[in-house]
Order: sequence, then structure tokens, then C-alpha cells
Amino acid sequence: AAGRAEPIPDEPLLVASRTVSLPTRSFPPREETTSRLEDARRRAEEAARSGAEPATVRVAESLVEGYTAELLLGERQDMLETEAEVTAIRLGDAAIVALPGEPFTSVGRAIRERSPIPHTMVVGYAGGYIGYVPDRPAYESGGYEALVSWLEPTAADLLVDVAAGLLPELAGRSV
Repeated sequence: AAGRAEPIPDEPLLVASRTVSLPTRSFPPREETTSRLEDARRRAEEAARSGAEPATVRVAESLVEGYTAELLLGERQDMLETEAEVTAIRLGDAAIVALPGEPFTSVGRAIRERSPIPHTMVVGYAGGYIGYVPDRPAYESGGYEALVSWLEPTAADLLVDVAAGLLPELAGRSV
């Protein structure tokens, strides 16, 4: 791509940013998570002993890790970062949206679908760290990422809405 790159004459670099407070999820009582953790450990050990496929064993182990993290997050809920800076950058017909944490690909897809800028990329791990940003189906299926996320299921939608609000600002702005 670098070999095919061409300069963009007289195009200003435009930037817009907003900070949003994200809701944190309520963690189950410690006893409930401990019970789920013990059950997940038994299932992971059983999968390993039974000679199950490596992928099956890994999924079982990831639930053990998820419930372990859920216990720790529940104990430290007051220390969790909940402010998220969303930044949009435009150069010509291209835009980059920077989100903190690790957004699911569906979050990036939703932002791109709502973008008025033809070439929109979404990057994570930018402007802070808020952990995983799962979509609603991930919370419903209860996998590892949803267990270790401290955000409410609505957090991904909020980030999409903020980004989708910044992009039209940049699309309509000229210098």
C-alpha cells in the first residue's frame, strides 16, 4: 500500500473528539460467581480428562478465566475506568475513529455503516483502556469477553452513537 500511496493535495487534517461516561454493569453476588467458577472448573477438568478437542478444552478454560476475572472486577468496581474518549480524524475521503479498549468488530462495522465518509476505519486501544467492548449478542451468549467486561451491554451502542455523531461534523467541515 505504501508503494501505491499518492499525496492528497491541499486536504486539511480534521479532528473531532468527545468524552462519554459509560455505564458499568452490575456484578452478581460473590457467592453466585464463585459457584459458577467452581462449575466451570469442573467442566474444564472434565473436558481435558475426556480427551476433548483442544478448541473445546480452550473454551472451557476461558470460562474459568472469565469467572475468575468477574470476581476480581466485582471486588474492584470502584476502580474501573468508565470515561471514554472517542476521536474521529478525517483526511480527504478517509476517516479514522479511535476508541479506547477492545471493541468487537461489530462495533466497528456499525460505525462504518453510519459514516458519511467513504473510507472509515475503526481502531481500538486508543485514548485510554476500558477493556473489552462487547456487543449485545456477546452478553447474551455469556462468553469470556462479556464476563471480563465491566461495561453495561449499552456501552457499545453509546460509543457507536458518539462516533456516528462526530463523523458528520467532519464530513461537513471545510477549512
